[in-house]
Amino acid sequence: MSLAPSTAPRLVVSGGALGDQLLRIPLIRALAALGPLRLLAPRVTLAWVELEVLSLRLDAAEAACLFGDGALTTAAAELLEGAEEAIVLLDGDGLAQALRRRGLYVHPRGGEPDPGVHQLSHLSSGLVALPSPEALPTPFLRVSAASSAPDLLLLPGSGGLKKCWPAERFGALGAALQARGLRVAVALGPDELERGPGPERFGGLPVLEGPSLAELAALCAAARLVVGNDAGTTHLAAAAGATVLALFGPTDPARWRPLGPKVSVLNAGAGLAELPHEAVLDEVLRLIGQPNKGEGGG
Repeated sequence: MSLAPSTAPRLVVSGGALGDQLLRIPLIRALAALGPLRLLAPRVTLAWVELEVLSLRLDAAEAACLFGDGALTTAAAELLEGAEEAIVLLDGDGLAQALRRRGLYVHPRGGEPDPGVHQLSHLSSGLVALPSPEALPTPFLRVSAASSAPDLLLLPGSGGLKKCWPAERFGALGAALQARGLRVAVALGPDELERGPGPERFGGLPVLEGPSLAELAALCAAARLVVGNDAGTTHLAAAAGATVLALFGPTDPARWRPLGPKVSVLNAGAGLAELPHEAVLDEVLRLIGQPNKGEGGG
């Protein structure tokens, strides 16, 4: 059963890291189609969701009062004015409980999905009907045209080191692709530059250091293929409409795969660190329609 259209504003609260925020954008837009919406969310969501709604940044000082029972700031009071329901897309129950005490009916969306259920399907269940994650139309982000882009863009970072295919394997993959006459580049965000791997670990491949999210989305959309880990940047590539090969392990792609029909997954399970670059190369060449010369491709 889905939510009915409403003339009273609904408060939607979203959070999380980059990938979490991008996964929720289709859901937030679908909720906005049911009636007036108020949005409490991080900066990335507010920038990319492109809805003309009353909003407040989740990490703003003016929003802190919503997590307790004290007096509301002017911005928080405006956000709640007239709202009767709240949809809280956050783990943990603290904010949901505080909103209930202020008289709102809360639809909590935290917790773990059943095995095999994608995170977006879990969050949207009982609220709105969305296409399956594999069929959800992309791009669902508005992306500027890149002035130039490589054929293959490699995204070796992730919020969790255990989800990262080794940097040296990305370098070996890039070298093998360059040997086939393809233009290859690596993009590193601020986190990767701070903690490593550094540019020197990619075997002399061109490295783009610290592009903005908008710049990275444009590059991804213009590339023939993007190869990345289970990471927010790989979700960004898919949301921008890129053809994506996502390398998974040990996280479950059934739950966390990027959205859209242009995403392929190579699931190494617990053996991501041992996944040879040759296996990824074979999949890359299949996706770009270039036969593997090592297998009689000529």
